[in-house]
Parts: sequence; structure tokens; C-alpha cells
Amino acid sequence: MNQSPIALDCKYLNQNSGNLKLDITNISKESSIINEGLQIECEGILTFGVGVNKTIKSVLNFEQFHFHAPSEHTLNGVRYPLEMHLVNTWEDQIVVIAFLFMEGIRNRFVQALLDEDLTLVDHELETMVNTQHKYLYYIGSLTTPPHTEGVHWLLSATQPQLSRDQIEAFRDKFGWGNFRDLQDTNVRQVRMLVV
Repeated sequence: MNQSPIALDCKYLNQNSGNLKLDITNISKESSIINEGLQIECEGILTFGVGVNKTIKSVLNFEQFHFHAPSEHTLNGVRYPLEMHLVNTWEDQIVVIAFLFMEGIRNRFVQALLDEDLTLVDHELETMVNTQHKYLYYIGSLTTPPHTEGVHWLLSATQPQLSRDQIEAFRDKFGWGNFRDLQDTNVRQVRMLVV
């Protein structure tokens, strides 16, 4: 079984084993923030490329993004306050682009969500994704039922920050405690992909 989430450790990565290009446009096109706990319904288009020794460009159909608080994946033994999943379909497959948020300075994207400012959500999410340069890639599953396997996971190797007051405001507005326990890695290879 190849389930998610898993514990990620940068010491055991296959470095620079592929290349990746991500570009987001119109992430919140004709969308609204629907507060269903930690799930936010949006739509848009992503350009995606991943491959070994070459870049394959494809269009991802962006379905929605949602949050897990605290994070589901751990990185180098650390569980973070918040994890965001951008859920996409790619032909007949699922691709999840994930970000682990660490406590630190205020985050404009998170604040835009808290303020329900869709224009700013769009801009700040586009900026956040398009400025990441390294992603951890592995094959896993959805972390919610039916836990479908064969999901392509791309986790940003850089953690955006959010402030303590934003963590508390996020908890009050959207809820907390919806994470799945870590699953066995089962000798899966995790690759570092560099943009």
C-alpha cells in the first residue's frame, strides 16, 4: 500500500532527479470562498510540467484547495501548524500541490482568506506558488476517504510563514484537528524536483 501522508526527511532524498515548472493563473476565477470547515472551493488553471531529464507540460484542472491543521505530512520530524492542499486532476490522475506553513511573520495569503478577499487570495496564491523553487515529489494517496492511491504529491520544500495570531484566527474561523496519522513509507522514493 502507498498511502499518505508520510514522514519526509531531506537526508534521504534523491536530489535533482527531475525538473518541474509550475505556473498559476486565475486560481479563483468565478469562485467564492465557501467555508466548509477547512475546505475552500475554487477553480482555475495550472500549467504543470514534471519529468526526468525533460519537462512535460500539461494542464492541470484545479478543483479546490483545503487545509489540514495541524499538518498531515511531517518534514525532518516537524509537524507544522497548517498544511494546504491544492487538489488537481491531470488526465485521469490526481495531483496535489502541498504547502506546510510554519509559525513566523504574517502571511498575506492567509490574511486574505481570513478577510474573504477573493482578489487578494488569487494574487497571493499565484505569487506563493510561482516563487517556490524546490518540491518534494512522491506517489501516495488521498488523505481523506476513499484514500485513493496513485496520487502525485508535490510538497514545497520551502515553508511559507504565518503569525501566531493568524493561526489562532484560522482555528476560530475554519476549525482544527482534521489531520490523518502518518502512514508507512514502504520504501517509496521521494525526489527533490527543482524548478
